[in-house]
Amino acid sequence: MSKITHNTGETSFDQVIGAGNIYVIPYFQRPYKWAKPEIEGLIDDIERVADAEVDSHFCGAIIIAQQPSKPSDPNAYEIVDGQQRMTSIFITLCAVITLLSRRGDGDEARKLFHKYIIHTEKYLEKSNAKIQSSQLDRKSMNDVIESTRASIVNTVEDVSQIREFHPLSTSALAPNQTVKKNYDRALVAIQNKYENSLDDGLERFLSALLSGLPVVQIDVIDPTSGPIIFDRLNSKQKPMTIGDLVKNAIFQKSASRSPVEVEKLHDDIWTPFYGRFQDDRSGKNLFDSFFFPYGLISDPSTKKSEVFNKLQKEWQTSTSPEQVVERLAHWQPAFMDIVTGTELHSFDGRLKNCISRPSRFRLPSSALPFLMSAYRSAQLDEISQDEAAEIFDFTEGFLVRRALCGVEPTGLHALFKDLWKNSDGGRSADALSQLVRTSPTIFWPDDTAVHNAVIERPVYTAKITNYVLAELNRASGGDVPPGDIVIEHVLPQKVKAGTYVGFSPEDRKSLTHTLANLLPLSPSMNPGIGNLEYKKKRAVYAEDSMYKHVREFAAEYEDWTPEALRDRAERLSDWVLTRWPLPA
Repeated sequence: MSKITHNTGETSFDQVIGAGNIYVIPYFQRPYKWAKPEIEGLIDDIERVADAEVDSHFCGAIIIAQQPSKPSDPNAYEIVDGQQRMTSIFITLCAVITLLSRRGDGDEARKLFHKYIIHTEKYLEKSNAKIQSSQLDRKSMNDVIESTRASIVNTVEDVSQIREFHPLSTSALAPNQTVKKNYDRALVAIQNKYENSLDDGLERFLSALLSGLPVVQIDVIDPTSGPIIFDRLNSKQKPMTIGDLVKNAIFQKSASRSPVEVEKLHDDIWTPFYGRFQDDRSGKNLFDSFFFPYGLISDPSTKKSEVFNKLQKEWQTSTSPEQVVERLAHWQPAFMDIVTGTELHSFDGRLKNCISRPSRFRLPSSALPFLMSAYRSAQLDEISQDEAAEIFDFTEGFLVRRALCGVEPTGLHALFKDLWKNSDGGRSADALSQLVRTSPTIFWPDDTAVHNAVIERPVYTAKITNYVLAELNRASGGDVPPGDIVIEHVLPQKVKAGTYVGFSPEDRKSLTHTLANLLPLSPSMNPGIGNLEYKKKRAVYAEDSMYKHVREFAAEYEDWTPEALRDRAERLSDWVLTRWPLPA
C-alpha cells in the first residue's frame, strides 16, 4: 500500500488487526449501530479499490489507548474512538473468511482466522477474540466468530489444527443483533459479487480490505485528548466526555468479573451514584461537570485537560470499582447541594440556608472547590457549622458585590483554587478578606463602589439582578420564589404619551434599567401590565402580586417620579450594604 499522508501513524488494517494485539471496546460503551447503508457503503469502497477504480480509500483516524495488563496477557488497547469502523472491518473480514471456506480454501481461511480473528492467548483469562465488543454486542459478536470458525471446521480434515475460540462473556440483557445482521449483509453482498467470478475477485477484495484502506492509528497517552483529535479529523463522530472515560476506567477494574457481577455492580452501585447527579430543575445530569472542581480539591494546580490522567493515578491505590465510587461519592453531596440547591446532607438552619443560595446567585464554577472543601470539612466536623456558614456568607458577599458593580470574573480561578489551602491558618470572614486583599489583581468593591452601582448602574440584564430582587422579597418576609423571576420596569422601557411626565428623556435614559426601577413579578403578570400608567400598575402590584415586597412597594409609593425612584435607590443601597457587608 502506498501512503497517502506523511503521518507516521498511517497504517493498514492488515497491520492493525493482524498484529498481536487485542482491541477492547469498554463494556458499557454505546452499542454498534452501523445500519445497512453504512455496511454496504463500506463494501462498495473496498470493491472500488479491488477493481482498481481508485488506489485506496482513506478511513480516517482510530484513537486507541493502551490498557494495563499482566505480563502474560497480550497487549490490549481500548478503542477510544473508531468502534464502528473497526467492528465493521472485522466482521467483513469474517465474511470473506467464511466465503473462502465455502469455496473449499479451508487452509487459507484457517490461517486468516488465526491471524486476524482470534489471538493465541485470552485477555484477562477470558476471551481470545481480537475485537472485544461492549455489553450488548457480545452475543452477536460471538455468533459471528463461531459461525466463521464453523465454516472452516467443515472444510478441513484435522479439526485440531483450528484454534479454539473462547467466547466473550455475555449479559443477560437482550442483545443488540446489529453485528450479526451486518455480517450476514456483508456475506450476501460479497458472495453476489464474486461467487461466479472466473478470476481472483475474492482475493482482490481481501487484499483491498487489508491493504487498500489506509487509516491513521493514534495511541494516546491521555484518553481525554482522543475525542478532541478525532473531532478535528472526523467531524461526524459524537465525542466522548470525561464522564464516559471515568466510567470506562472504573469498570475496567471489574474486567475479570462475570457479566452478572459487572451488571450487579452497575445496577446496585453505579446507577444510584450516577443518578444523584441529576439536576431536576434543568433536566440535565451534572456528572461531567463534577470532575474538574473535584480534581482541583486534591491538586489546585491541575489543568482541565489533566484531570482524567491524575484521577487514574489516584485510583491506582483503589483496588476495586466500589472503592473508586465510594471516594467520589464522599464529595457528591457537596457538589450537588451547592450547584443545585438540593439537600443530600442535612445541616442545621443557618448553614443549610447558606448552602441553598449559591445555586440561586449562579456561583461561578471557579469558587466550587473552595466551597466544596468548606462543606466537606463541616460534614466531617473538622470545622463547626457556624464556621462553614461564615465561609459561605463571605464568598457570597464578595461575589455579589463584584457582580453588582459589573466586575468581570477575571482572576477568580487563580484566587479560589488555592484559597482553602492558603487559609489553613484561619477561615473567619476577616481572615479570608485579608488573604483576598493581598492579591493585587482582585478587585473587591468597597461601600462607595457598591453604593454608586446601586444608584447608577444599569443592571436589568445582569445575571445577579434576579437573585438580588428575590433576596429583597425574602427580606420583606416573603417566600423565596421557585425558579427565575420576571423583572418588571416600573418606569416602562417604552413610555406612552401623557404618562410618567415627570421623567425627562435624560432621566429615562439613565434610570430605566437601574435597580431602583426594577421589581420582581410572576411570568403570568408581567405581560399584562406592560406600559400601563403607574396608577393602574400600582393597583395590580397591590392586589395581584405574589411577591410581598411588591405589595409593600405599592403601599409606599403613591406616585412614581424621579424623586421617588432616587429615594428608593438610596434605601436599596443601604439594604444591599447591610445584606452583603464588607468584612472589617
